[in-house]
Amino acid sequence: MYHEVALDAAPRTIVASYGGARLNSPDDLAIRSDGTISFTDPSYQAPETRPQQASRVYRVLPNRTVEVLDATLSEPNGVALSLDERTLWVGSATGLFRFPLATDGSVSGSRTQVAAITGAVDGLGRDCAGDLSVAGGDRMVVLDRNERLIGAITAPGATNVAFGGADRRTLYVTGLGNPPTLWSARLEVPGLPD
Repeated sequence: MYHEVALDAAPRTIVASYGGARLNSPDDLAIRSDGTISFTDPSYQAPETRPQQASRVYRVLPNRTVEVLDATLSEPNGVALSLDERTLWVGSATGLFRFPLATDGSVSGSRTQVAAITGAVDGLGRDCAGDLSVAGGDRMVVLDRNERLIGAITAPGATNVAFGGADRRTLYVTGLGNPPTLWSARLEVPGLPD
């Protein structure tokens, strides 16, 4: 069932630029319980002359201060927080990376690549058990909270994941294969509404 939502106010801009130049093409975001927003800014839809010279992962504090979390990942894309908000995962053109976070949400150590994932990563989703659904390449995989592979489905050109259904136990996966496709799979654990 679909319905229209009436917006009683115009949307407000939170951040549109960094260092005096517009962002390249903000893609994905994760929001901490304190309102801090982490988001990725790859160059996929950026103008030919890129406004930002690096693809970055940013953090926007509740007071709207913008900080760079990483400026070295190749085309950062999907982003997700662990249930305890102590880990930030970021998918990129070269894999999935883990950033340890301090209690205030700042990066507290070196990023590491998640060994269970090879190749480009697009969308990320989480479930109530802390498992991470990862879309990229020609499949969607599920990693447990210790980043061990616990399941996978073939999904040519997998781009994004989201949970739905009345009990949030249906995982949907989009793909840009030939032809572009939308898949679904029933899971035992409900997903989070990212």
